[in-house]
Amino acid sequence: MHKISIQKDLPQISKSLASTVPLLDEYLDDYIEALDPDNGIEESYHPKHDKLFTWRAMRLMSRNHLTMFGLVTKDSGDFEEIVRKIWVEEKGIEIPRAEKVEVEEELEDGLEEEDHLMEDGEKKEDTMDIEDKEDKDDRIEKDKDSAETVKEEEKDDTENSAEKAKD
Repeated sequence: MHKISIQKDLPQISKSLASTVPLLDEYLDDYIEALDPDNGIEESYHPKHDKLFTWRAMRLMSRNHLTMFGLVTKDSGDFEEIVRKIWVEEKGIEIPRAEKVEVEEELEDGLEEEDHLMEDGEKKEDTMDIEDKEDKDDRIEKDKDSAETVKEEEKDDTENSAEKAKD
């Protein structure tokens, strides 16, 4: 059994442990690579889904960037915006983003086309409301018919039972 002297051995042990802590830049290399859409890394393989990686990265960031922790996404705990800000401020490097803007613009263009196709300036929502109301009215009418049919069948069954009882 080895005995450790707090006065003699602990300072040396703590120095050796401190030298094994990775630099933030080195530790986040895989994360940065996954952020760049040109690298084609699928979302499911992104390091942000690895809880141990995330904990260690946040622990390293807390040493010098604790004031940025307000940028952490509340629902998922993702710290992408912190990393982007660190890279811009300290390295002058802007990490590319996925092009969501183009997709949003295409969706807006498609909606505008649909609006132009509508007659008399009606909006799609209004038309859907009218169609929904008509469908609802049809269902109510069918339910009434079904209820009347069931009542008639029950009445016939009662009459048939009464006639059988008389015989």
